[in-house]
Formats: sequence, C-alpha cells, structure tokens
Amino acid sequence: MGDFMKNYLKTNHIFVILGYAAALLFGNLLAIVIFTGIASAKYDITVSQIMNMLSNKDISELNQIEHDCYYFCQSWINFFTYFTIIILVLFFARGFMKTDFLKIKEYKKKNFRYLLYSILGFGLLYGSSVLFSWLVSLVSKTTSSQNQIGIEGMILNGYAFITFITIFLLAPIAEELVYRKAIFKFFDNKKKRIIPIVFSALCFSLPHMLAAEESFVVWLLLFLSYFACGVILSLVYELSDRNVYYSIFAHMLNNLLAFLLIVL
Repeated sequence: MGDFMKNYLKTNHIFVILGYAAALLFGNLLAIVIFTGIASAKYDITVSQIMNMLSNKDISELNQIEHDCYYFCQSWINFFTYFTIIILVLFFARGFMKTDFLKIKEYKKKNFRYLLYSILGFGLLYGSSVLFSWLVSLVSKTTSSQNQIGIEGMILNGYAFITFITIFLLAPIAEELVYRKAIFKFFDNKKKRIIPIVFSALCFSLPHMLAAEESFVVWLLLFLSYFACGVILSLVYELSDRNVYYSIFAHMLNNLLAFLLIVL
C-alpha cells in the first residue's frame, strides 16, 4: 500500500488537474442523482420534471413549489460537487500545501509584503468587477453572468449557508490549487511569467462561462471579466513566490465581499 501511494497517489500537478476534472464530472453526476431523488420525494415532483427545470435557464414560470425545488437542487448539487472536488484536489495537492505552508515560516519579513499583494489583488478584483459590470450594463439589462445569477439565487432563496461554504471556502481553495498551483507547475521558467499567467487566466475563465448569454458581446465582456480576475490572482500567486496561500486569501476575500453585497 505504501508503494502504491508513493508511485500512483503522490502529490502531482497532473493528478490535481485530473482529480479536479473527474470530481467535476462524476461528482456532479452523483450529486444530480442523489439530490433530484431527495427533491422528488420532498416536493412530490417527478425526477424527469426536476431535470427539465434544472436544464431550463428561464425559471420565471415556475410555481412556488417548483421554485423551492429548483433552488434546493441547485444549492445542494453545487455544494456536493465542490465537496467532492476539494477532497480529490487536496489529496493530490497535499504536498504542495505542506511545502507552501513551511515556506511561509521562512519568509519572515516577506510575509507582510506578500500579504499586501493579496490585499491589493483583492482590491483590483473588486475594481475589475465594477468596471466590467458597468461595461455590460451599456449593452444589456443584466450585469452578471449566468454563473453569478445562479449563486445570487441560491443565496436569496434560503441556501445562504451552504452557498457561503461553497464559494468562500471550497471554491477558492480548489480553484487556486488547480488554476494557479497545478497549471503553473507546467511552466517552471520564472523568466517567462506572462505565459503561465495568461494560460492560467484562460483556463480559469472558460469553466465560469459555459452557460450561454443573451449575445456574444455580453458573453465576451463577462468572459473578459473572469479573465481579468484570473490574471490578477495569477499575479498575486507569481509575485508571492508562487505560494498558493496568498492567492487563496485574495480569492476568499473577493468571494466574501461578493457574498456580503448580496445578503446585505
């Protein structure tokens, strides 16, 4: 068992990405099976009806029971999927987490500077969000992506706590380990910083923009908003000696503010 762990279940950036992809796919499928079944019994709606609701972007015509069922499923499926992701990602990235934690002890005076990078990155994340929301508002009535609208709906419809755990704790840790730590491992030459920064930001943006928007212009502006966030988080990671704890901190601060702006 020890040799198996050492050879096949060791800390590895490729395994982190593969684990993330596997958990995203199979964890989501398992969550759908579990929670559509629970919702069917809880709300007395057939599984096929629930699946139709979940696949339909327009939920304005749902009655109250269907509306409650929809957000029950969305919230718990999202939480369960990220819970599955975090287990696999942390397992394969455990060595990276340990190494970066030990490096923090060695930084001493650098810790303050790196912490400032995180806080500055958080400020830039908020600023870019405001900028792109304004740009989108010039061409559309909406200022948020379908991903963001879904999160807002879950928070405002009785599932604030599990959504908070998902977006504040699970998502930042998993995403920074994948999109920063694992992806940057493919680019060990620190002299060519622009390549991993751009590639990481691109990989970070696309999964957040899988849902269709009302027009290509709106989709592009919202994509660029996520891309800017990816670049900022990548810069925090790069400038902090590629220590993932600092980009995680900036990411958490950003998601915390987003959550508070919705609930307050």
